[in-house]
Amino acid sequence: MKKNINLKFIWIFVAVISTLMACKKNNVAVDQSITPPAFARFNTADSIGTYFVKSTQDPYKLPIAITTVSNQDRTVQFTYESLTAVNGVQFDGPASITIPAGQVIDTLSITGLYAGYNGSRIDTVKVLISSDDIPASYYRGYFYIIMRKDCPVVLADLEGDYANTTENSPWLGAYTYTAPTTATITALTATTATLVVSNVYDYGWPDVTYTMDWTDALNKKVKVVTQSGLADLGGDVTDLRPFSGNANLGTFSSCDGTITLKMQARINGGAWYTSPYIVYMVR
Repeated sequence: MKKNINLKFIWIFVAVISTLMACKKNNVAVDQSITPPAFARFNTADSIGTYFVKSTQDPYKLPIAITTVSNQDRTVQFTYESLTAVNGVQFDGPASITIPAGQVIDTLSITGLYAGYNGSRIDTVKVLISSDDIPASYYRGYFYIIMRKDCPVVLADLEGDYANTTENSPWLGAYTYTAPTTATITALTATTATLVVSNVYDYGWPDVTYTMDWTDALNKKVKVVTQSGLADLGGDVTDLRPFSGNANLGTFSSCDGTITLKMQARINGGAWYTSPYIVYMVR
């Protein structure tokens, strides 16, 4: 009987020691500090932006963030994808940046090459974080840049004769007519102006008036002012008005030296044409 009692106490003692060991082991596991892996991302609210490439070579700056701080410098690498733009021709994009120790945010600077942009050329470049040691976050791991030449609006450069103007009117169908036009422009505000074009239709019309608006640099607009009673040399009288909405508004380009006019027309009080009357003014 005594032997059995001793064995019972021995088993209880072993059970207690095992429990204490397990608790200690679990406490150690809980107390250990777990450092999450570092990820890099573009620290922006959007994933796309427009870059106007200037002759001053002002760079496009993208903030880069790392999710954890470190006491060592860290390198974030990048790759660039585009169907049309070439690194070194249309832009200079660095292969990597180094974020100093103790910091989690730095800047990637991409420089558009002004000589690589002529006229209305537009490129889209996808910038991707490609580091192996600091992989891209699933959130903001890439950024699209729409690159185009900066074309500040200089009204004096848009005035004068347009010797290569062509017209496509709804009553002539696919036939395109060529005739010279002349533009006279008067500024209204810092981003709007009045445009008066002579020799529209090339058949005796008086000058036609339009408004120019470049408040939105990406959406330069030319809108005809509603005008009635434009009599031509054949005795027909035409009315002009803008289409409803912005789909059929004209535009202009300081880079290209072009103005496109779009109007809705009717002749002799008839029905309004559903196709636009378009005038392409080219130097």
